[in-house]
Amino acid sequence: MPIIETRALRKTFRSVRRGEGLAGAIGALFSRTYDERVAVDDVTMAIGEGELVGYIGPNGAGKSTTIKMLTGILVPTSGTIEVAGIVPHEQRRRNAKNIGVVFGQRTQLYWDLPLRESFELLRSIYGIPRDRFRRNLDHFTEILALDEFMGTPVRQLSLGERMRGDFAAALLHDPRIVYLDEPTIGLDVVAKEAIRTFIYDGSVERLRDEYGTHRTLIVHLTEPQPDFAVEGVEAESDDPLTVRLRFDRRSLTAEALIRRVTERYAITDVAINEPEIEDIVRRIYLEGYHQPPARST
Repeated sequence: MPIIETRALRKTFRSVRRGEGLAGAIGALFSRTYDERVAVDDVTMAIGEGELVGYIGPNGAGKSTTIKMLTGILVPTSGTIEVAGIVPHEQRRRNAKNIGVVFGQRTQLYWDLPLRESFELLRSIYGIPRDRFRRNLDHFTEILALDEFMGTPVRQLSLGERMRGDFAAALLHDPRIVYLDEPTIGLDVVAKEAIRTFIYDGSVERLRDEYGTHRTLIVHLTEPQPDFAVEGVEAESDDPLTVRLRFDRRSLTAEALIRRVTERYAITDVAINEPEIEDIVRRIYLEGYHQPPARST
């Protein structure tokens, strides 16, 4: 049985349409017409316990609105929704016990309190037994490296430090379900990688294998080659001594490409760039996700 299930989920927002000027404002007091904006339309999904699911789309596609309905913050306009057997907006307290949430642009930590005291307040709110709280906090302190700023007020933390604190806060009560809404927004490359390592259990590498089909070989030449060309690849030059070769690893290995290059040109160095996860997510959104075929053993 799915732990999260929605059918034909829809959410619309209405706003009063006002005419221009003072007359329009006064008219809206007596006769109102509304503009309707559809934020989420016909979302049907079933997610089993233990699954890790990515919900992707461009800004304004309704991702955050869907999560707010799943958490009980918003009431659906139509359709049905169940989370762990609960209708979230009807039983918000029970639903809150089952879930942990990280919103990249908001925090559940207490702004003026040290991080440690924020965790203590959450322990009290969720009624976490002290031994389980201590065990969980020690675990997250170690893997998220929280020790060095546990005594620092939340308002003095860097964005990366605060996000690590928010992850621990969302998981302290052992929730059955965790929602992550843009958890790496605004973070630098190092912090993003730390968060992704904490979240994913190998699925990022599988995504790279399935969708990161194109790699880039960076070639450093001993002398300029204005007519540089290699069959079967796209070449572009950043400067006279550097060429970037984009190739499809399904039809050409890096080893074979390097051999083709060195047979024709003198080089000083080469490097390979793997596709960024953002580029892979963009491709999945544009082309759709497909379940990879089972690999033979």
